[in-house]
Amino acid sequence: MLYTLTSATHQGDRVCLYPTLNAAQAQARDGHAVHAISVDIDPYRRCLIPQWKQVRGLDPGWTTPIEHQTDGTITTRGPLPEQLFVN
Repeated sequence: MLYTLTSATHQGDRVCLYPTLNAAQAQARDGHAVHAISVDIDPYRRCLIPQWKQVRGLDPGWTTPIEHQTDGTITTRGPLPEQLFVN
């Protein structure tokens, strides 16, 4: 599970992900929601993969490349499929 301040409906071409809920909350401004993303990191392929094998309406082979940032965040190409947003 990763976390973002970007909503499923307002994503750009890059999405910043946080490794923990606390890290995301520390960056959130007052009233800004934190969204959980149901993904895992595949360390060998350096990409995101769905946390669950069968997600309704999502290609089971879906992946997207990631870049690890020096501040501990992860950047990926967006938009992420809405089916992966938990809240």
